[in-house]
Amino acid sequence: MSCYKYEIGYLRGKILEHEGELEDALDMYTESLAYRPTHSNLRKAIGQTQRLLGNHRKSIKMFTDLQKASPRSGELNLELAQSYYASGNKNKALEHLETALDVWKNADAIFKPAIEARKKWADWNQIN
Repeated sequence: MSCYKYEIGYLRGKILEHEGELEDALDMYTESLAYRPTHSNLRKAIGQTQRLLGNHRKSIKMFTDLQKASPRSGELNLELAQSYYASGNKNKALEHLETALDVWKNADAIFKPAIEARKKWADWNQIN
């Protein structure tokens, strides 16, 4: 049972996040990470929750650390773009968003992350 505590914690954290209990979700994710420090979904959830809580520096650090293993990850570049944008650094946000779009340039038309990235590109460039 203890080998799955990190997965149970991840799912509990998602429920708390869905209920708007972001601090509790972050606590659950962080506690669960102790059982599996390399679990990428837990680390992504921590980064996303930190961003939602306004802890942009911590969010950027988490995604930067995750990205070291996969610098061309479209998903991680999109997460970094969102974190940088939320922190007010639009230039870094657009840089990472451009990388994500490049990775997904041949993505299927129904691939949701690519659709989200294209929408953000259009929205963010209207503002700039």
